[in-house]
Amino acid sequence: MRDESLNLEVRDFGPIGRAEVELRPLTLFVGPSNTGKSYLAMLIYALHRHFSRFDYANRWSAEEMVREALLTSGEQLARDVRNVRDGWREEDRKIQSHGQSVDVMRARIWKLSKAFKALIERILGMQGGVLCMEIERCFGSSIQQMTRNARGSKFEALIRRQPELTVGDYPGCVELKFSNATQSVSIPDEFEIELKGGGRRFADLEMEIERFNAQAKHQSEPAITNRIPGIFDLFEDIILPALLGSLSTPGHYLPAGRAALIDSFDAVVGSLINQASALSSAPPSVSGVRTDFLRQLVGLAGLKSEERESPPTEIEEKILKGSISINTGDTIKFPRFSYKPAKWTDRELSLKNASSMVSEVGPISLYEKHILKSGELLIVDEPESHLHPALQVKLFRQLVRLVGEGKRVLVTTHSEWVTEELANIVRRSKLEEQLPRVAEPKPGADNDVSLPQADVGVWRFSAVGKSGASSVEEIPLGETGLYDVGFDDVAISSHNEWARISNELGDVE
Repeated sequence: MRDESLNLEVRDFGPIGRAEVELRPLTLFVGPSNTGKSYLAMLIYALHRHFSRFDYANRWSAEEMVREALLTSGEQLARDVRNVRDGWREEDRKIQSHGQSVDVMRARIWKLSKAFKALIERILGMQGGVLCMEIERCFGSSIQQMTRNARGSKFEALIRRQPELTVGDYPGCVELKFSNATQSVSIPDEFEIELKGGGRRFADLEMEIERFNAQAKHQSEPAITNRIPGIFDLFEDIILPALLGSLSTPGHYLPAGRAALIDSFDAVVGSLINQASALSSAPPSVSGVRTDFLRQLVGLAGLKSEERESPPTEIEEKILKGSISINTGDTIKFPRFSYKPAKWTDRELSLKNASSMVSEVGPISLYEKHILKSGELLIVDEPESHLHPALQVKLFRQLVRLVGEGKRVLVTTHSEWVTEELANIVRRSKLEEQLPRVAEPKPGADNDVSLPQADVGVWRFSAVGKSGASSVEEIPLGETGLYDVGFDDVAISSHNEWARISNELGDVE
């Protein structure tokens, strides 16, 4: 069951006139070509890139805001943290008295002082320019070029997050509005905060603020300023995840055309990474999503030998029918990817010389095995490329399995086999609720994947009106037990044309 409501609203961006989507553990974008599916997926990736790490180009200014806030309102900020910490300590005692672990702090409501609220809003609000550069880097184009009707409108994105409360109740939600290079932030006076690893990080924040306050009374300016980076690190680790939820976790983008990128990996990786390895004032000529994809593959050269020899994934066993290996030269830390079919004993193929199916799916397996972590987002653009329908279904089941393991997955697709299998996966979850014994899969069967409907969102992109601007709407699971994504319209049209031709041929013959 999803633990938050994370909504993204976008206007006048690329082909998109207006889109409002809720990002769920499993999200599907479907619809005709050139309606903005990949555009929105890439924007979501850029947002994850931005909010999962505080950009160091603006870090000094953010640290200066923390310093000023502590000098003017340090005691109040310390009381804010202490109040929440005291509540946790009391709850810890209750939990431990029942013999339970406190490795995960239970959700607590944080009642912000005006000083702390203003500090958070200022730090997040100042990031508009950096977010703009990150979006331009990911797309390899300027915001102005990507804005519909650039003379008369601005690209706008609005992020709303409302956690599903487990303690108390409060009005409002976190809102971040981005328009070109301007970012505004609105947060509630009270919000829910929960920490993994117990309250140690929060206790560290409390201690560091109190030490700063004590030293500010007796020590020189450089001495207290030296404490700011550590306080800011704690602020970033604690506050941003509490406010932004899953948006504060890293995202990974597997672009369409993975087979072509793998085929030319050795030739293009160096030049692409050099061109788009860092943010710059000029839009890069190569899209950052492809650069990031290649850079992460290059980074696999640094894996230890025991990490490379980890067990094969189910994607390798059930779809590739073989294993993907990573080899590194002795002199240059540059990875070479190989594919070894299951029945081969002493030989293997370079991944770029394997079938297009293998080079399309192989990177997904590499990401699952070596890159993707729990809570993170994996975006796969057109996973069905170069796959037979039966393998499309099998691969999609593996992506859904990742969701069951605590990852988040976003897929863009043109495949009716994918959407029909998703309907089965959701309905299987209902069957398990009602008839658990009947729903149990047979040993060795490949029909054991299920997800509750609340964890799934299917969004259809459609071109509207003369302008061609696309709109986006959520598609519910229909009364027929399928998602009405419009693929049947193509089949019906083709059948009708077949019938017309058959009738006319009958008349002639």
